[in-house]
Amino acid sequence: MSAIRIDELMARIASFESGPFPQRDQFHAALAPWKDRLDENALFVLTAALRKSDDRRRARLVAEALGWLAGAVAGSLLVPIMLDVKAPLHQRAAAAAAIQEHAPDTVQTLTIDERSVLLELPVREMVTDANDDSFAAEAIRSAYDATSPSDRGGFSQALVHLAGNDPNRVTVVLGHMLAVEDDPERRKDLIALLGANPSQEAADFLAALAASTRNPDEISIIHRLLEALAHDGEEIYDHTHHGQDVDSDQRHPNEGQASKAFWFDYVSDVGDGWDSTYAVAYYLAQPSLTVKDAEGRTHVTTRGAILVFGGDEV
Repeated sequence: MSAIRIDELMARIASFESGPFPQRDQFHAALAPWKDRLDENALFVLTAALRKSDDRRRARLVAEALGWLAGAVAGSLLVPIMLDVKAPLHQRAAAAAAIQEHAPDTVQTLTIDERSVLLELPVREMVTDANDDSFAAEAIRSAYDATSPSDRGGFSQALVHLAGNDPNRVTVVLGHMLAVEDDPERRKDLIALLGANPSQEAADFLAALAASTRNPDEISIIHRLLEALAHDGEEIYDHTHHGQDVDSDQRHPNEGQASKAFWFDYVSDVGDGWDSTYAVAYYLAQPSLTVKDAEGRTHVTTRGAILVFGGDEV
């Protein structure tokens, strides 16, 4: 292959560095004239370009080009980059993704530790750039799909942890996994993870999912999560502090006066008729009651700050 053809190849790759991120089939079609025609010089140029790439997108494009055009030959060139701990994450991750996709024979030659690196790097890097709708999405979906069903719960939680505190990133990552998960129970777990990371992005995604899914159980779970996400965040009344009247309709906890004792009433049954119900309600409403235990000792009780019902109420 002549130097001019190599220049044309690099120019073709560079043409995808701006604009919408290409779908893999679209990218391959553009590189088809060079398929299985790379000589040593071309392989060197592509490998060097990957080593010099200064952003995720270029690294992914160059590594994908090298992997698809050279196939198994590319594996031996990509492994050193993947294992180079001094190389930037985006270069190592791009190399690992290309090995997984285009050099399966190379994968078989890796040690257990090297295979762990192979699986971890693309996902770790893609999580930080999960909005890409092509290579990034495919990396997350492929890694999740390749994980054994029994390990998917831990895998999804690990990815959420890697996504950090970015609500949009968490939502996108979980959305990619939901796109390839068919098991109803595991889908519920993924939806629950969305609810456990409350954000506007999660609420928007759940609303869209509720509109598109036909599973009534999923719809029910999503509706409950949306209600929780929509909560206005008002504090629950703190009964461990003495109350103070704020106005005629409200009584708020006094933060400066913690209660020394906390009383609550529990009623297991309020009777089977109106008279018995009235009698129980009457005694519950009293500010205090003086009662005797089985041994005849007298106790003064205080009306509870809260009332818990159990059993029959009427």
